[in-house]
Amino acid sequence: SRSTTVTSRITEMFDIEMLRQEIAIDDHKVSLHDLFNRLLTDPHTGLTDQQAELVLKRDGENTITTPLDPPTWVMFCKNLFGGFSLLLWLGAFLCFAHHSIESGIHAEPASENLVLGIALILVILISGVFSFVQEFKESEMKKEFDNLVPQNASVIRDGTEMVTDLKNLVVGDIVVVKIGDQIPADMRIIDSKNFKVDNSSLTGESE
Repeated sequence: SRSTTVTSRITEMFDIEMLRQEIAIDDHKVSLHDLFNRLLTDPHTGLTDQQAELVLKRDGENTITTPLDPPTWVMFCKNLFGGFSLLLWLGAFLCFAHHSIESGIHAEPASENLVLGIALILVILISGVFSFVQEFKESEMKKEFDNLVPQNASVIRDGTEMVTDLKNLVVGDIVVVKIGDQIPADMRIIDSKNFKVDNSSLTGESE
């Protein structure tokens, strides 16, 4: 048990150190000559197909990994029974229980507890449905935003400009961005002519 704990601790420290190394990126600071040497690429001919294939196997596809969205019914139940709604359900149950006890004692019990229980259930249903609709809309907007990412990119490999699938982009690729194109990945500009970027989809500003 002690050996397992020590091993787990060492593995955790190693993972944290790896994350720190990934965060400490200086590709945008070093000179272009050093950057090309580091990535084993050429600004005019780019990577070779063999190099791109090896880097793709090493780093994986150029895709954003996102957690799976829960099913719709799970989202609905979460909004209907989760958080503060659980206390309201408990309050409604106590109201009905109190009304049931009074019904067994008195011939004509007061209806305040019954009305209060029904009112609490209505509040839970209305707030739960409203929260579910808002969360569902946010999920759909997120999917639409993900669709804005381009599916293809123009790269230079073996000295030839070609169009490749976005997920096949690798570190060291020379990407050609033309007017109207969307940025397919994190990149450093090495040459540009009248280059402008539209950030309105991110900032919400018109200019």
